[in-house]
Amino acid sequence: MEDCIEMILQDSPLSQQTEHPGVTACCGALLTGMYGLWSLFALPGLRRVPGKLKQVPYLPSSKRQTVNVMRHLRGRSGRLADLGSGDGRLVFAASSAGFQCTGFEINSILVAYARAKAQWTGLGSSHADFVKTDFWK
Repeated sequence: MEDCIEMILQDSPLSQQTEHPGVTACCGALLTGMYGLWSLFALPGLRRVPGKLKQVPYLPSSKRQTVNVMRHLRGRSGRLADLGSGDGRLVFAASSAGFQCTGFEINSILVAYARAKAQWTGLGSSHADFVKTDFWK
């Protein structure tokens, strides 16, 4: 005898999904925290700039890019200015090669991070300096 679908569904034990409010709250807090960190680093770079340039968020230089820049600087000396220095990766690499470097950055959090890293590594302001400024204003 054929049973109708309602009878089959009533008789079969369906898996009950229990609610876990703690897991939901933890996931929400984690995502909110990740968004907060992202916004601290990316949002200051999303301002409009004049000309054909589009909005530019913070994007750190890769190790390969830094090595390529240092290859082009080989055999040279003097001063180096890094516009949009971010966390100072290129400034630190060039200062370790003997350059006197100044990194210019619009994001105050990245400037503070780069300055703290320079102090931590023992680089004086004569070798690596970081300035918070906006060249578009």
